[in-house]
Amino acid sequence: MLKNKKIEIILGTIFGFTLMLWIIIQFIILPRNILLISFFIIGFIQLITSYMTYVFYNQENLNENDYKINKNSNTLVVYFSRMGYTKKIAYEIANNKYDIL
Repeated sequence: MLKNKKIEIILGTIFGFTLMLWIIIQFIILPRNILLISFFIIGFIQLITSYMTYVFYNQENLNENDYKINKNSNTLVVYFSRMGYTKKIAYEIANNKYDIL
């Protein structure tokens, strides 16, 4: 699972959603207590974490072939991205999707 991040994202989302759904069913059947509330919070945190992992995965795996950069343009786009998060924005600016001037 550590080598394939797509499976990790899918399983994290499924497990977080399933835990939250199971705790909601227990809220209906059983009286509320601190243990049920804490498990619901753990499921919610797992669901949010899997969503954040999905967003980071998409930012890291940017397909540069989707952008057709105009090589004859007078605009120079320079970016620094240690983790690769601003790379997509730089490619969109170079692709003239944003009119910044």
